Amino acid sequence: MATIPNDIQASCQGSAASDAGAGPYETAILVRRPPAPGTPGTAAARYPAPVIDPAAEQLTFRTLLHSQMAFAVEAGLFVIRGEDEWLSTWEGWRGSRQSAPAVDWAGELVVALALGSRPASGYQVTIEQLAVRDRRLYVNAWEEENGGTGLDIITHPVHAVAVPRRDFAGEPHLVKRVTVWTDED
Repeated sequence: MATIPNDIQASCQGSAASDAGAGPYETAILVRRPPAPGTPGTAAARYPAPVIDPAAEQLTFRTLLHSQMAFAVEAGLFVIRGEDEWLSTWEGWRGSRQSAPAVDWAGELVVALALGSRPASGYQVTIEQLAVRDRRLYVNAWEEENGGTGLDIITHPVHAVAVPRRDFAGEPHLVKRVTVWTDED
């Protein structure tokens, strides 16, 4: 069995043409062993998110859906600007328009990050920070991968949030941190 150091970090940059999502992206990959049982704090607290440009205006947001078990979901970063698009997207994720969380379309829009299909449980995506600079939306997200130790079940992780309505210019910029949990020595 190969030895995996506690932290392996790599980063890459690209565009939507080469990876799921809209616009340019940056990814930092960290491979870590899970913490020992009883270790205080959450993984997010132990491995804080990188800060998007400190000069950018930070946006508040509220979670509408944070799930591993959405129905078949196309991978990508989506900005949803209207009720019809939201209800259609929600129906695709949940099978019905009935339970879609309310969005105040006069003052809000929805930002959603979906990973698409994953081969096992233990995958998750979390939008941690949203910011605007020069009318461009920056999305900081954390993707957790199970490292091969999950249940054999197809999952479709997604996180959708409501944010104050803005007139964004261009494609959103995704900054994603990926943590792969492994127990291999």
